[in-house]
Amino acid sequence: MLANNIRTVKTRYGEMSYYADDQYIGKSLEVYGEYSELEVALWRKLLKPGDSVIDVGANIGTLTLALADIVGEEGHVTAFEPQPETAELLQRNVAGDHRISAWSYALGSTTGKIRVPSLANVGHKNYGGVEIGKGELEVDIKTLDEVAIQVNFIKIDVEGMEVEVLNGAKTTIEQFRPLLYLENHPGHSGQELLRMVRALKYRVWDHQPRLFNPSNWNGNSTDVFERIVSFNMLCIPTEKVDQYRHVTDELAPIIPPRPSCGKAEWVGVARLGGVGDNLIAASVLRPLKKLGYKIDVITQLPQAAVFENNPFIDKLSIQRDLPNNSFHEWLKWFAVRAHEYDRFINLSHTCEVALGFLQNQCQYHWPPAARRKLADHNYLEFACDMAGVPYDFGPLFFPTDEERDHARETRRKYCGNAPLIGWCITGSRPDKIYPQSAHAVGRLIKELGANVALLGAPPPANDLNFANQIVEDVKRTNSSLDGLNIAMSPSLDNETWPIRRVLTYAMACDVVIAPDTGPSWAVAFEPVPKIILLSHASPKNITKNWVNTTTLHTDLPCWPCHLLIDTPADCIEERRRCGMTIPPDADKMGAACISSIPVEAIVNTAAQYLKQRS
Repeated sequence: MLANNIRTVKTRYGEMSYYADDQYIGKSLEVYGEYSELEVALWRKLLKPGDSVIDVGANIGTLTLALADIVGEEGHVTAFEPQPETAELLQRNVAGDHRISAWSYALGSTTGKIRVPSLANVGHKNYGGVEIGKGELEVDIKTLDEVAIQVNFIKIDVEGMEVEVLNGAKTTIEQFRPLLYLENHPGHSGQELLRMVRALKYRVWDHQPRLFNPSNWNGNSTDVFERIVSFNMLCIPTEKVDQYRHVTDELAPIIPPRPSCGKAEWVGVARLGGVGDNLIAASVLRPLKKLGYKIDVITQLPQAAVFENNPFIDKLSIQRDLPNNSFHEWLKWFAVRAHEYDRFINLSHTCEVALGFLQNQCQYHWPPAARRKLADHNYLEFACDMAGVPYDFGPLFFPTDEERDHARETRRKYCGNAPLIGWCITGSRPDKIYPQSAHAVGRLIKELGANVALLGAPPPANDLNFANQIVEDVKRTNSSLDGLNIAMSPSLDNETWPIRRVLTYAMACDVVIAPDTGPSWAVAFEPVPKIILLSHASPKNITKNWVNTTTLHTDLPCWPCHLLIDTPADCIEERRRCGMTIPPDADKMGAACISSIPVEAIVNTAAQYLKQRS
């Protein structure tokens, strides 16, 4: 053992010894008093007191002790660690704990001997990432079936040998049907591991917890790991899946690789709707392409423009001759198109109708609590679930180099070196209108010294009318229009600001302030800071997976309603259902939810983002 390299510290699970130069486990114990506690948080939802757990690849016991804490006095954890120096430290950390048995040999698919390196010769300081199979030391290797005990949960983290461990545990798995939690790090035998788990009749979910836990034991708010995550799979026997819906609903399913047919298969993805709707649908394209498909996106004008230059699309089909509004005609149209492809994905109504309700739906008139329970899903994740693909989120809109250059040049022309805030006007529905827009825009210009670009769609959308009203109000309150510009076309026939130019310009801003609308979805996964003003939907619905985003919303009893209202009267009716007092002029106001977001909160948040810019 490297005696001079060992330190001892108090942790969440008691006093522990660790290697001082270990860049992950040791560093985490030193800085946070715990290691990978977000993995443990998931296990707490899966395990119960009295359960039996096997920890394969226990290292120095950080997670072994956490598992023992979960299963309690009546439970038991059996831990295996083959690297002799690390196994000795494991034994020290769990000594005297009757809930834990620790063994210093490897598990695999055969019985015999296997070589491991000494820590001095692993070539790095990640002592939790030591690969066995070569090295100057020799240790025993056994199969889990040889030492099998009754088990409810098996955790395996063995640096690419997960398949071998499972091959030596098939009898145990068949007999006890435990939950499996497996490392599935990129570069290891991921697809082989996935195929094997599926062959054992398990369903699989992705789990990528960050190493940094904001609620860590030491209360340290600094992420020294800079957003590093672990790559793991939660595997549940198919016959037990319904028992764990409370857990899997929050995770991304991993879809098994399809058997190769000798040629790339075509998938048709259909989405007819607004700009935001189409950008949400774009979230399925990246994972579909990684699964090896050729992709044809079926959409309509003018929204089809958002898919141009998308690297994951092989063909873009513009549907001009659309069926009438008969629901049955729509179904027949989709059925006919589906026969053109090896696989067809209809993403219509994955936001509205499914998770936001129209007045002609029964759900619109359900009690608010029932509605919230039904609509408590993330829009992006729901689209991926409909497509049967893993969650793999990234940019949804792809400008060309020329479009980016044009946006930067436009910015220089209008505001020089001054900060630029993109203010998105309304979105597609009246509940997304922020009535205090003019007041907020005026303050952003006057108090923060920022330029504001009003971003929106041309007529027949109402955005230009709202923009002109904001201009008049700002001129009256600021006594000037300095710093204010309208970035939208005067009409569809005179597109000085086509859709792609508006969306690209949003990317060139220092801050984007918006309701749930097309430009905000275009920058959802871009580094530009975003302040999102929510109305009928929740942060889980909209911004759960976004980057660099502050979500502002109300706390009124009626929120979130998940209702797609058409008039202020619709909002008033929902407030009555929630027992709220209705002000006399409510019919002249915007939706109560978005209207109650303070201008002060918007200005202060924007100020903080601009301060970071400087």
